[in-house]
Amino acid sequence: MADAQVILARKAAGDKEPWAVSTWPVDGCIPICHHGCTYYSALVVTGECTGRVWDLDEGGLWFPSHGPSGCTRPPTFEEWLMGWIESAGHRLTSKPAPRKAA
Repeated sequence: MADAQVILARKAAGDKEPWAVSTWPVDGCIPICHHGCTYYSALVVTGECTGRVWDLDEGGLWFPSHGPSGCTRPPTFEEWLMGWIESAGHRLTSKPAPRKAA
């Protein structure tokens, strides 16, 4: 069974551990988003996961990235982008909690 299929089977089974471990940077991936500290999203551009977005940290832990609501597998770049836009829209339209007086 190919690596990507094993990773997706573990995710489908509810495994919460990292689905892959590899050092960063990795050939065949383009970082597309820096989330702060050592956390990134990367677009895979070679191999069996081409076109999918994964979240990773510089420590080498890889997880399928979050796509739009209802996406249950590593999203395509388009799905990831739509999820990012959806999330940003919610943050922009939500009202901040009122501040308490000191």
